[in-house]
Amino acid sequence: MFKLSRTTIRSLQSSGRRLNAHLPNPYGTPASGIYSNLPFKVKNRKIPLGFFWYGTLGFFFSFPFLVSWLHMYKAGNLDKGWWIQEEEE
Repeated sequence: MFKLSRTTIRSLQSSGRRLNAHLPNPYGTPASGIYSNLPFKVKNRKIPLGFFWYGTLGFFFSFPFLVSWLHMYKAGNLDKGWWIQEEEE
């Protein structure tokens, strides 16, 4: 392997800086202000963010319970509930 000298490393770093100095940034300049760093819109939404947020949380919380109920219902385990009293003859 060969060893790079300090002057070679410095010249490579400075040429990179010189090249980037006059080229435009492809990502633009970052926005400033409140909520500007979030990847979604917070203010002036058609559907309020809280409704979307808690609706998503509620759906994903209830999903396993609903799927369990559906599978037990299809298997026939929920035809009669514990609240229905069978009359003995």
